[in-house]
Amino acid sequence: MATLIRSQSNHEEVETTPFAHKYLLKRPRLRQSSTTSSLALSTSTSIRLVRSPSPSHGPPHDTHPSLPDGPEIDNPAVEKRRFELFIDLIWVGIISNLAEHFSDQAFGPDELPIIGPAVFEFIISFLIAWRIWKDLQEFMTKYHTNDLIERLFVVWILILAMLFGNNAPYLFDARDSSNVAIIVFILVLASFIIVETAYSIFIPSLRREMILRVAFTGLTLPLWIPATFTTYPTRPSLIFAAIVVEYTLAAFLATPPAERLLKQDRFESFDADHWVERIQDFFIIILGEGVMSLIKGSPLGRGITAQASTGVLALLAYYVLSGFYFNGDQSRRYVHAVRRTWWRKSLWLSAHVTMSASTLILGVSSVPLIQNPFINAETPAIKGRSTTSSDLRLAENIYAAKWAVSINLCITVACQTAIALLSRSLDRKGSLKISNRYVRLLPRLLLIAITICLPIDRKMGGAPFLGTIVILLLACLFWEWFASLQSDGGFFER
Repeated sequence: MATLIRSQSNHEEVETTPFAHKYLLKRPRLRQSSTTSSLALSTSTSIRLVRSPSPSHGPPHDTHPSLPDGPEIDNPAVEKRRFELFIDLIWVGIISNLAEHFSDQAFGPDELPIIGPAVFEFIISFLIAWRIWKDLQEFMTKYHTNDLIERLFVVWILILAMLFGNNAPYLFDARDSSNVAIIVFILVLASFIIVETAYSIFIPSLRREMILRVAFTGLTLPLWIPATFTTYPTRPSLIFAAIVVEYTLAAFLATPPAERLLKQDRFESFDADHWVERIQDFFIIILGEGVMSLIKGSPLGRGITAQASTGVLALLAYYVLSGFYFNGDQSRRYVHAVRRTWWRKSLWLSAHVTMSASTLILGVSSVPLIQNPFINAETPAIKGRSTTSSDLRLAENIYAAKWAVSINLCITVACQTAIALLSRSLDRKGSLKISNRYVRLLPRLLLIAITICLPIDRKMGGAPFLGTIVILLLACLFWEWFASLQSDGGFFER
């Protein structure tokens, strides 16, 4: 019976797994330029087998094909793509923790809003979290080793990331435990330098780059280490200065002078398609945190409430922002910004960092407006009830939240527009309803101009405020949909 069942199995299509390996420890190697994005996107390899003729009498025999070895089996690109999903789960928790801490600090019920310092501290914590994520992503994309040492190193970085995410809200406290986040980040920097320096022993093309990175890191240590011995406001100032220096030096490595300095020692292992996809994945994490805030803790109340209506408005706003981002300037054919010039690539990345931070603040700031749709700065109390100090604090929180939503929405839309325009459109003139992409994106400027002025009206509650914004967003999105139709298209298909 078992033989009969096996004989009915289809052996003509056999899939190979990317999780098979020959060695536990391998020589470090960079991702070869021949490793294309299509290879990274494939999830398995199929081979077609030809079954040998079965004998005319007796049970059919099973075929054990000789499966291919090498790249078809040992495929680090595929395995890393799957593991990246697990890595993103860690940062979902980190981003959620940063957002919750910012919400408590900026819109806490026990005190007047202190949104300025809260934003400053949030930006510092966010930039550190982004730096760890980006360094880990570039490490996994850059190297094609995927052996036991590399896996243990990645797990070590994830452990440090988890510790940083848990301690990031206490980064600026006066207690000694607040140093944990700084020490963890220094350990992250040191870990990458140690491992990649060891890799450079086997990969000569890395050596000049590693010398520069060690020198650059040494320039920031005099800022990071004293920060562990200081308190507010000296500590955030030192940390912010260290972050600015690090990002400036990282941007320098992408410039033509740095490329000339590295000469032929810089091995070409940049996978543009995968790099862009991973940056987009990070923004999806940010959008996901905003959408999750509409559900986590049931902020809309029980049943169909007024809060539910404002929650719908917020969800529509996230939908439009997602459409703005992924549709770009609506060009059908284009050259991506990262494939053009070095400065466009740097601006593209900087715009993503700014957009991600502002979108996260936008999501956190919209929650007080959703939960209190009709409270405003002029009428802080509920009708029929005397005004209390808590009502005044709530009214000020709502007013501050309106400004935070307005400013950060404008920053997000401006960054999305800049990201779209950094690419080069290749569409022929007359191929779309509106061929000029600047005209297609022009309503976004009107959206920004109106949105930035909305909080001036102190009598406007959260519901009409969000409703006005969503109407403007949907109008812009509809215009871009229509303007990007093919020139011979229309509203209805005939």
